[in-house]
Amino acid sequence: MEEKKFVWAVYSDKTELLEIPRVVAICEIEATARRLSCWSGMQGGNSLVEQVVLYKAEDVWYAPVKLLPIIGPTKEDVCSQSLLDEKQRIIKKARIAGFTDAELEILRS
Repeated sequence: MEEKKFVWAVYSDKTELLEIPRVVAICEIEATARRLSCWSGMQGGNSLVEQVVLYKAEDVWYAPVKLLPIIGPTKEDVCSQSLLDEKQRIIKKARIAGFTDAELEILRS
């Protein structure tokens, strides 16, 4: 990483749809972040404001990301994935056999 700088992040509150807060604004100074957080939280409260570090690489600023919880597959997901894997295997085999994209599209319809 070429350089780093500290900025301020404004987060949304947790909702029924979101298990974790998400970043809604990145601000250069704390005062801007606090202004944007006012009355934007649950029931008119203030949203969370936190200092974060950005890293610059090739003229682009990047921020570390807190990972979302990883959701395991259901039984149906496992079955669907098996079917997807089999379809991809067959398509690869057909391409090796010389089928064109147009011919594969006809088979898919």
